[in-house]
Amino acid sequence: MSGSKTRLGIIAAGTANNLAKSLGIPEDHKEACALIAAGKARKLDMGEIRVKKGKKHLFFEVAAIGILAALYPDAEDIRKGELWRIKDAVITLFSHVTKPKVTLSMDGGSKITVATMMVTIANVPLIGPNLLVAPDASMDDGLLDISIYPDFTKSELTAYFGKVMNQGQVSDGAIQRYRTSKLKITSRPKLEVMADGMMLGRGSVKIKVLAGALRVIAPKPGAGVEKPQTQASMDLPAPVASAVVDASVAVNGKVTIPTT
Repeated sequence: MSGSKTRLGIIAAGTANNLAKSLGIPEDHKEACALIAAGKARKLDMGEIRVKKGKKHLFFEVAAIGILAALYPDAEDIRKGELWRIKDAVITLFSHVTKPKVTLSMDGGSKITVATMMVTIANVPLIGPNLLVAPDASMDDGLLDISIYPDFTKSELTAYFGKVMNQGQVSDGAIQRYRTSKLKITSRPKLEVMADGMMLGRGSVKIKVLAGALRVIAPKPGAGVEKPQTQASMDLPAPVASAVVDASVAVNGKVTIPTT
């Protein structure tokens, strides 16, 4: 459907219903059908991702590089009741490298290198079990929301995601946040890559936004968890030199010293 004039109507019948909650689509089926019957569609962004020289894939919710991607297969099996995979998840968690160097090249010549176990590239505010990973994400601003977790330990990452589960919002001053329309990521050592549940292997990653690629019948921005973005382009970070910036944090496009 990407790039076509076909409109997508959504009746929320899933477990987490992240898209419906993000867009403000009613979970009541009769109300959702009434919304579809009204037929008012929005043009929403999608992401395109390519690992190394592999095939290009589209995603709508999120791409993840690092420990979140590595744990995803085990977590999905556990969610489906395969509790024996808990042991595999624990082994993956404890064996994952703790200080990989990740380099991100973004719009405007911005380039940073960070010691982090994880980067998320979100098009929507909510992922997984209603994890609020990108509280300010807009789905029609032509930009993707980048979150980097510099120097987080495994226990700190686990605690943070426990707090943001079920739309929990917490102070996250230690997280670096950026917006960009295109992105290249390399890592040492090579990290696992995942996009909307697709495991894409390891290696360098190229991502870009496909602005307005999908027509979705939905309320106006602001009806759900998604926040309307009227000045998103002004929030882009100023170009920075390629350097390890573990002690810095980007908030609303500005690199500042963390207060927490």
